[in-house]
Amino acid sequence: MAPRPPRTRAEQDLRATSDAISTDVARIGELEREKRELDPGDPRLKTLSRDVERLAERIDVESVAERQLADEVSADRAAGQN
Repeated sequence: MAPRPPRTRAEQDLRATSDAISTDVARIGELEREKRELDPGDPRLKTLSRDVERLAERIDVESVAERQLADEVSADRAAGQN
């Protein structure tokens, strides 16, 4: 059974945040694979590592927002606002 589409603004934001986290995680995977192909002394390694670090920091912020949105959606549903 397919999940129902989001109905409320909080549900839409929760879905968008989840999508953003998934995209960032996938990008980190791409960057890590690219880094593995480089010689340890390659200057691009430092740049790619910084890119991974920035994405990881963004994921940290996004995951906090996602939890807060999940709390909001849960509270709305408990109050019968689904």
